[in-house]
Amino acid sequence: MNLTQRAKNILLQPVQEWSIIDKEPGSAAELYKSYIAPLAAIGPVASIIGLSIFGIGVPIDGNFAWPNPPDSYR
Repeated sequence: MNLTQRAKNILLQPVQEWSIIDKEPGSAAELYKSYIAPLAAIGPVASIIGLSIFGIGVPIDGNFAWPNPPDSYR
């Protein structure tokens, strides 16, 4: 079963999905590698993308974004 379908089923049908998960063979290391690590990586990857596009909100000045180098440096 793919990762998105498994996550959807755990959220929408937890009782049925956990009974299916209970019957599957596998180790804790395999679960970390195939499910937990990819789901845990979504937040940091989304943060990097968001910060590189939109910058950081600064209370006094508004937004701080990494400046583009001037044309003379390119």
